[in-house]
Amino acid sequence: MTKQELGEELYSRKNGVLKGIDSSLTGELETGKNLLAIKKGRLYRAESPHMPSFGYWVEGEMGISRSVANRKIDVYLKWGELLAKSDFTSISYEKLVLLSKVVTDKTSEDEKRDLLHMAQDQTLTGLRNNIRERQNKVATDVCSHKEENQELWNKCKTCGKFWR
Repeated sequence: MTKQELGEELYSRKNGVLKGIDSSLTGELETGKNLLAIKKGRLYRAESPHMPSFGYWVEGEMGISRSVANRKIDVYLKWGELLAKSDFTSISYEKLVLLSKVVTDKTSEDEKRDLLHMAQDQTLTGLRNNIRERQNKVATDVCSHKEENQELWNKCKTCGKFWR
């Protein structure tokens, strides 16, 4: 392949990836929206009036862990309405999960929009570092990694377990 053909192939594939990200984001938000409705309305009890909890139902019937289900609900609650009325198609669900850590009930829509603009064109590593800085923590790209702050770990080549 020529360099131009490689560039055209990359452009085509990159657009395919962006379309996939957009559709997966839509799917994740739809999942969160429906899980929230099931949880709030206690609709899971329709399968059995003695169903002990949403967590029990979501793990048993949907095959989703409680923590993943709650994360999907949290992302929907924090970003669903804003994303429905704006165009942030190139932002990934993973970035929304990271941003959700710094968003509270008191975060305004303008602040959320600013966070989305900040995250839109960043790598996940760059976004993690920006979030660390917002939380007054040292970002990995500015840490000097002094020797006294380092830890050594062992890893078993057979099972992959880590220990000190």
